Amino acid sequence: MATFSEIAGKRNSSSLWHGSIVKKILENQHYIGNLVQQKEISISVTTEKRKKIDPTNYVVIENTHKSIISKDDFHVVQQLISEKNRKRPYAKKHLLTNISICPDCGKSMHYKANRKGYICGSYKMFRSSF
Repeated sequence: MATFSEIAGKRNSSSLWHGSIVKKILENQHYIGNLVQQKEISISVTTEKRKKIDPTNYVVIENTHKSIISKDDFHVVQQLISEKNRKRPYAKKHLLTNISICPDCGKSMHYKANRKGYICGSYKMFRSSF
């Protein structure tokens, strides 16, 4: 299955799905037949900057179109996502994070405390073996 960036024809597209995109798809109410509006507002007419709105203040119109998944399945997934979410109070930035470069793929290296060393950004994101 092609990723959104591949379909759009972006130069830096990849066939690997990023976890944040998958999470956005799983949290999208459009798949259960709801229309969600007013997620963002314009700060000013003279700028393209937008301000995100708190999800409790979204305008949700239910059953505007045919759903492709059941609401029960959707709510189970939302419950699983909320249980898995964790707060990261203050991430520690290590000295060489985003400065050291992976010799295999060219992505930046990130410090992992449980390994007491650096790992490739691509491996961290996609869990690929290089």
